[in-house]
Amino acid sequence: MCGSGTPPEYAVEARITTAWGYHRQGYCQAGFSAVLTPDNRRLFLGAVGSWYWQGQVFVQDLFSQSDLIATDEGPANDDDSYLGYSSAIGEFSGDEELDVVIGMPRGSNLTGKIVLFNLKLVNLHNITGEQMGSYFGYSVCVVDVNGDKLDDIIVGAPFYSDLKSRDSSYETGRVYIIYQDATHHFKRRHLLNGRESRGRFGLSLSSAGDINRDGFGDFVVGAPYGGSNARGAVYIFHGSKKGVKSRVSQVIFAEDLDSNLSTFGFSLSGGLDMDMNEYPDLLIGAYAAHKAFLLKSRSVVSVTASLTVNPEKINLDEKGCSLLDGTLVSCVVIHLCLEFSGVGVNSKLEFEFVTRLDVLKTSGPRVFFLASEQDHVQNSTATLQKESIYCKSIFIYIKSAVKDKLMPIVVEVNYSLVSERSKINELKPMLDQSISSKLKKEISIQKDCGKDNICIPDLQINCESNFATFVMGSRERLEILVNITNVGEDAFETNFYVEIPAGVDFINVDQGSIDLSVSCRSISPTSNNYQCDAGNPLKANKTVTFTILLSPKYLNSTNNEYEFSMHVNSTNPENVTTEFNNFWLHRIPVKFEVDLIISGISIPDIVLYNKTTLPLDLITHEDEVGPEIIHLYNIFNRGPSPIIEAEIFILWPTYTLANQDLLYLIDQPEASSFGRCEFVPNVNYLNLTVDKSIPPLSQSSLSVVNMDDSIPNESENSSLHYQTNERSKRDVDARSRLWTSSLNSLGFDELKITSKLITRVTALPYSVQTRSFEPEVYVVETVITPSDVASGRKQVPWWIIGAAVSAGIFLLLILVIFLWKFGFFQRKRPHDEDDHFPLKNCMTTFFHLHQVADIPKPEILLQIKLRANDRTEDNMKNSEKDTLLRPSEAVSGSRRGDVKSSGHMVERTLASGGAGSNTVCPHVITSSLCQYTGVLRFKCIDTSRLEPGHRDQDQDIATRTSPLFMSQDRFLKFH
Repeated sequence: MCGSGTPPEYAVEARITTAWGYHRQGYCQAGFSAVLTPDNRRLFLGAVGSWYWQGQVFVQDLFSQSDLIATDEGPANDDDSYLGYSSAIGEFSGDEELDVVIGMPRGSNLTGKIVLFNLKLVNLHNITGEQMGSYFGYSVCVVDVNGDKLDDIIVGAPFYSDLKSRDSSYETGRVYIIYQDATHHFKRRHLLNGRESRGRFGLSLSSAGDINRDGFGDFVVGAPYGGSNARGAVYIFHGSKKGVKSRVSQVIFAEDLDSNLSTFGFSLSGGLDMDMNEYPDLLIGAYAAHKAFLLKSRSVVSVTASLTVNPEKINLDEKGCSLLDGTLVSCVVIHLCLEFSGVGVNSKLEFEFVTRLDVLKTSGPRVFFLASEQDHVQNSTATLQKESIYCKSIFIYIKSAVKDKLMPIVVEVNYSLVSERSKINELKPMLDQSISSKLKKEISIQKDCGKDNICIPDLQINCESNFATFVMGSRERLEILVNITNVGEDAFETNFYVEIPAGVDFINVDQGSIDLSVSCRSISPTSNNYQCDAGNPLKANKTVTFTILLSPKYLNSTNNEYEFSMHVNSTNPENVTTEFNNFWLHRIPVKFEVDLIISGISIPDIVLYNKTTLPLDLITHEDEVGPEIIHLYNIFNRGPSPIIEAEIFILWPTYTLANQDLLYLIDQPEASSFGRCEFVPNVNYLNLTVDKSIPPLSQSSLSVVNMDDSIPNESENSSLHYQTNERSKRDVDARSRLWTSSLNSLGFDELKITSKLITRVTALPYSVQTRSFEPEVYVVETVITPSDVASGRKQVPWWIIGAAVSAGIFLLLILVIFLWKFGFFQRKRPHDEDDHFPLKNCMTTFFHLHQVADIPKPEILLQIKLRANDRTEDNMKNSEKDTLLRPSEAVSGSRRGDVKSSGHMVERTLASGGAGSNTVCPHVITSSLCQYTGVLRFKCIDTSRLEPGHRDQDQDIATRTSPLFMSQDRFLKFH
């Protein structure tokens, strides 16, 4: 027994002796703790004030007043130790006689200790505390916690503080359970710690007897300043074979009884059956509220229950039950059996059962009750007879086409006592809290996984696409063929994941496997990731094949490729060593193909002009110059890839060899739609009056010229920059007047004038390089004939024209058949190198060079290569002539320099303007006759910057890097 109860029937005569003195036994405080032996014969009293508050213990035989024993005064270092602060009766020596344990909370240098005495107050054993000031021994009680028939000691240290705690809590309290072994030693300890700061857990202790009737002693711990409101709490702990159960069985808070209650649990007394229901009750004191509470124990119902299923593995191919509509389904029978017992419980009790199916599935259960289809939760009640077994059977079925075949189907049954009306002050029974009232049973779906019923798959993936390289802009679909093979055991809920790059749209999945259906869905609305069901299960040694249909729209990468990241897995994991082939990274290179188609016409294509002209000083209107000639070019991107920008150069026959105007530009060249025209100098430099009926191109194209002001004007080239995409068209035209007076000086009856358009791709989307795209060239020609020559010609009879046409068609047909027979049309003609150069078939060429400002007298080397034909004039004796022109002396206007000839080399010496000027170099005549055809290559070279030995080297203009000079080139062809 433990506590502080004092027997009311007995009195001890106080003996006061003056020799004892004030500090010896004058204030001994006898009765600070007291305990009776179970036979009520002996009384132990604690007197904490004796011997300078060393404390003292008295034992009095209540049937013999002379039989009084007391402890003696100890050494001076035991002063203020408070022996007798708490006391409890137990058996600690093995002699079958009762002993007593006394608390001494300030002993052993303030760490506290408990002292064990026999009935004669002979010291048996001392047990000390561990923390100074914790008041170890403030409270004690004796309980057989582990049921070994040996009394164990419970010691409270309410002022214990966890010095390792991260918060600022203190005086949380600690309770020590000290177990007695068979040799009557106390070595093993168990600790229970308080949690609330200043809660003083363990300030009071009491045995509760066997409150749950399980054969093990229980005890109660008070924390008078614990709880959420610091009003006090009482904790009930149960014993077990292994010792105290660390998990508290029940907590009673002050507010559960009275909202204004405080210091609840300051004192405790338990172990007595006050209402005679065969269960010990508990008395709790709250000194600050001047109240004590008697809490009665409820009878405990012990339940023995079992739950079984048949079969434990469901074969989905076996359908032994039928639904109301006649559908056959696979089913299972659940068997539930219960039996209850208990001390002080009624012979009949009503129980409630709640049965839940497939509890592991948070949504979409797979099984239902057969009696109430589509229900997966069922409530029922039954009245059970004490110590009599009750059983019931429940049929459940599994729905067809179940997806999750790997996760077990868990059936759960909860049972509880049905609350009944009871008489006033009659306590209702309760279920034994040490026994779970929840039953669970697993049902698995039969799988081909061997004896262990555990499937370990081995998935493999490989992919291929219908394009080794995809052409951007192609209207073809991109298809990726996916093969997933399982070389292990069955794979359940096999999922295929693909991360589609930006710029590619997912269309659909084309089923490849007949027996397996594959469906795909987007993982999230904001991502381009897709998840596809690839079999449930994907059986061993089976392959599923399907094709992902995609539509590329654009390229969002600088690597010029599409990258598809794919992997496959299943809900039953495979071995880590075989996961390496579950992933596949598929890359498809992306290339660009651009096909620029150029066409052009001359308006008109044949020009008749009058040789009669006006003097230059009398020409004021454009009509007075000569006939109008317009060259119109059309550029069409046949794709399939789009382009961002292309550059156009128009080479225009502006002057004759004598530096006379030939095709006099009236307006700036004009481009339709979007584009940027760079300003062409010397257009209508005579400021002639332009025909008002024809809007000046310089005005109509003003918006085009200023389309992109962010691009700096680096030169004065006759060029047009424009943007185009797949199958877009752009028109470019130049309007001019034929200067008839210049033609008269040439002395030809008929000639052809040509212009040339050169275009090249300069920018592609996504920073793709354009070096692989060759320039495209197109020539438009105009036939020039004097009107008097045309009118003087004799007209050819019509029958001669008809006969000539018929004969020509016949001969052409014969020639085509002949060539076809010999496979002429099977040959592939390589590109002519001459087509890549802007000047081919040029008869006579003129150059107009411009010097960039602020360049002091640069040396300019202009090299021209002409290949002569069979009609070469007499003074061109070699098959190839090179003309080198090097400016070295100042000239102006169109003045020629001196000519020096050495062999086949002709050198003309010219000069540019002075330093810092923007003077135009003179027009350079390279030949006096127009009897040359072939390729002309030209170059402006700053010879002052060339290294020795490299000054005369021919360099291609396309590889020019020096920004010193740009050239405006105009060409004229004669036949």
